[in-house]
Amino acid sequence: MTQTEKTKQHTADEYNFKVTTLACGQPRAYADSIFHFKIIDQSTEPQTEEEVKRFCIDKLRKGCSRSEMPHPFAGEILRFRSTGEREWEYKVRECYTG
Repeated sequence: MTQTEKTKQHTADEYNFKVTTLACGQPRAYADSIFHFKIIDQSTEPQTEEEVKRFCIDKLRKGCSRSEMPHPFAGEILRFRSTGEREWEYKVRECYTG
């Protein structure tokens, strides 16, 4: 592996994101938990969409698409989208298991 290849492999500690929590937890009794974040990439070199998504899944809240859920109570990604230049929105729902 060359030095260039090594520098392109990022760990979450190397990212420079500003994360704002918009919602966290159950909005009412017996409801599903919602985790909603706004992410701003403050890195000197812009991160790709895949790198931002990997950061969200690994460091903020685990989630996957409905078709990839290992079981019904796994976190489901409701929204992952760009909301502006170097800004992202990430939202996960975890089913109530009462």
